[in-house]
Formats: sequence, structure tokens, C-alpha cells
Amino acid sequence: MPISLSGDYTNPGNIDNAFSSTGGSATGDWFIHDQTMTIHAIRQNIYNTTTSATGSPPVVLNNRLKISVFAQVSREVEYDATFGGSLRYNHELYRSDTDGTDLGFGAEISTSAHGYIRRLVRKDARTGAILDDLTSTTGTLLTTFYMDEGLGEYDGNSSVTENEIVFAAANRVNSIFPNFKVSLISA
Repeated sequence: MPISLSGDYTNPGNIDNAFSSTGGSATGDWFIHDQTMTIHAIRQNIYNTTTSATGSPPVVLNNRLKISVFAQVSREVEYDATFGGSLRYNHELYRSDTDGTDLGFGAEISTSAHGYIRRLVRKDARTGAILDDLTSTTGTLLTTFYMDEGLGEYDGNSSVTENEIVFAAANRVNSIFPNFKVSLISA
């Protein structure tokens, strides 16, 4: 059963928030930004293998939440196209537990709606050159990091929330792939 997340996130870096105010249909060159993200969290135990003995399990030294993030961004210009005005659609996420119990053991946080921006391109008034950042126009990123570390075996009390995981993952992706817009996420 998907569990809706709540919260808004603020991008600490550059925010592309220049939208045209076109309310009706317009023909021109349109900037299009599309993004998705999937987060997989799984609890890992770190064992002390030096004190293990045959017939008894190794001692758990500590545990941590391993976060793997898969993100995609596409940025392009649709030349001489007609659309019904600017559009911003927030990137929405939902959570499904991987073990049916709690976030501390693991969860999948997936995109339920792409983050999407469509607006007329920004152009230099003198030269007509496109001012929008189209570097790394399309890309895919897979990154892994750890959080919620604790001593010993996991006791069922996670100190992180879904929103903290989403915030950490989105900012991690943004630091590696600046065109990913944290400000577009509405979890």
C-alpha cells in the first residue's frame, strides 16, 4: 500500500524559477525540464567477524541505512511549438515498505508523478541566443550513501523520517547533477 509523503524542500543551489506568464496558447521555442527519482533504503548490519565462532552468529557492531538513489533528468527545447501556456508540475513521491513493517528496516520511495517545467525559453534581447542552461541536457545518475547509523543491532527505532531521506537523497543528486531541481519536489 503506497504511503503518501508530505513536505516541501528548498534547493540550496541555483533555482530555475523564471516562468513565462503566458496564460493562453502560444507558439515559440519552449524550454522543457522533466525529472524522476527512486530511492531504495535497506538496513545493513556491520558484523565483528574477528570474534565469530563456528556454530554462533557474528556479533553486530553497528547498523546503518544504505540509501541508493536512481535519478533521471531531461532538459530540451521544443522549437517552434505550440502549447497552452507555461506549466509547472511538482515531482511527487510515495513510499512502499520493503518488509511491511517500518522505514527503519527498508523502504522504496518512488516517483508517482514526474517533476515537469514547461515555459517559453529565455532569450538574449539583442542576439536571440537561448539563455536557459541546457548543459547536461539528459542524464541518469545512480548514487549510494549511508545514514541513520547506530550501535549494535537495529532495535526498531529509526531516527530518520521519510522526508529526511528524500531531502538527503535529493540534495545528494543535486550536488552531483545540478540540473536536478530539489525545489520541484513535493513529497
